[in-house]
Amino acid sequence: MTYEEAVETSETMKDLRNNWTQLLDRITKINRDCKHFGQKEPKFTFYDKMKDELDEQDKAWSLFDEFKSELEKFSVESWLTFRKKEYFKFQDFFIA
Repeated sequence: MTYEEAVETSETMKDLRNNWTQLLDRITKINRDCKHFGQKEPKFTFYDKMKDELDEQDKAWSLFDEFKSELEKFSVESWLTFRKKEYFKFQDFFIA
């Protein structure tokens, strides 16, 4: 997978998370309405399985988002400044 494909997949995961949140809001409203009208709450067969899978993927892609964010911080610095700062950090690490 290329970096561009990973970025695209990460954005897709954000969209899926937003859609899932909207679906969860609808389910909550349906359950509340059923309770209000004295009806039995519906069973959502694949809800738990989908929730677990989405949570697992969301955790994995949130790590990529953190990586991408840190990488973008490095990309805005000039090479000379970056090289100087990182060299001294690296040197301090071995001296300490």
